[in-house]
Amino acid sequence: MKKLFFLLLASPVVFTLQAKAQAFDFPQSDIMKEGQFQFLSKDGFSENDGGVSAIYSVPNYQCSGEITPTVELVNYGSNLLTAALLKYSIDAQTPSYLEWQGSLEPGAVELVEFETIEVAAGPHVFAVSILEANGLADINGGNNDDLVDFYIVGISTPAPMFQQFETSSLPEGYFVENADTYGWKMYTQVKEFGNLNHMLQMPFFNCNAGIINMAYMENLDLSSIDAAELTFDIAYRYYENSGLTNYDKLLVQVSDDCGVYWSTLYEKEKDELATLPPSGAGDYFPSQANEWRTETIELDDYIGNSNVMIRFKAISGHGNNLYIDNIKVGSTVGYYDPAVQQIVMDAYPNPADTYFSIAFTGEYANNCLVSVYDVFGKQHYAAPVNGNLKFNLSTATWPSGHYFLFIKDVKDRMHCSKFIVSH
Repeated sequence: MKKLFFLLLASPVVFTLQAKAQAFDFPQSDIMKEGQFQFLSKDGFSENDGGVSAIYSVPNYQCSGEITPTVELVNYGSNLLTAALLKYSIDAQTPSYLEWQGSLEPGAVELVEFETIEVAAGPHVFAVSILEANGLADINGGNNDDLVDFYIVGISTPAPMFQQFETSSLPEGYFVENADTYGWKMYTQVKEFGNLNHMLQMPFFNCNAGIINMAYMENLDLSSIDAAELTFDIAYRYYENSGLTNYDKLLVQVSDDCGVYWSTLYEKEKDELATLPPSGAGDYFPSQANEWRTETIELDDYIGNSNVMIRFKAISGHGNNLYIDNIKVGSTVGYYDPAVQQIVMDAYPNPADTYFSIAFTGEYANNCLVSVYDVFGKQHYAAPVNGNLKFNLSTATWPSGHYFLFIKDVKDRMHCSKFIVSH
């Protein structure tokens, strides 16, 4: 009998990052100042007590590298609140401070806007805390702090692109937006002879019906290709036992305006989605090659766009697990191929300072072209390999920033990787 799961309390959407951020612990030395004391009034309320009840204007994800947060300042004290000192930071880095002045009656609320903050691509946490109310240390810490996770999508990767999921962590540029614990995640399968196979898993078996979870690919630049399609491998079976049937739904959606509007290009469920007959057994894990199917979605309508986002939208029916692997985006002519992926044996360090080392292997490793471009399209290196299977690129004079490494083989197939130069 399949185990049933129930939520006793409604849970808010939790934005999941590659490395989950924790609540900041502000040291006592930042809060208490010598010679300042506060006492609770007779009715149990602090006389001078400010608090933060919400953070606005920080979306779950965005393409812009700037945020302008707004917080909801509340007067929880019994006195009129006329001044407050707020401390805020990104990723627990060096904090900044905002001195607010105004007039808030007890229980009143005011929106306070912070200055615009520049933020790099990737996962982040914005945190804010009230240190002082009416010039005195705010000792009621139960309502002082708040934080929010967010993701900066960052620079588009030029197509063609191929993602094999080579590690147990989400690749750079990928992120998930999960509504509960049982959402999109990386799954590592131990294959024969101890080899590892990594893939993206949606654990529907443990996910309550009606829950929606999102997995986002790195955003793509389709401006330099003539034809485009998305392909990916999928493995899925739904749950069926003793007259009970639970099946799930998968949608693939595309946006060319950084997620303001999404178009659904793929929508499948039950038998149309399944790659195996249903089963009443426990968690499904793929074990054979014939359990997988390759799906193809045309992207020609998005050719010419330099910022295309693609996401996998999973709608749970409390069925059974789904897996995605080998995601490709590119043209059908001169298409990106796994054999080219095997050309790059190793590339390090990343970030690079004075050099970037590349080692090659594979069938076409002796005859391929290597080139490096910055985000502005300037070429910094181009040369054929011609049997030199390991060499260093000098990056000492290159400006710090993001770069794209292209490898093109004799069959006109291409691989692209991103790396960073940081001095």
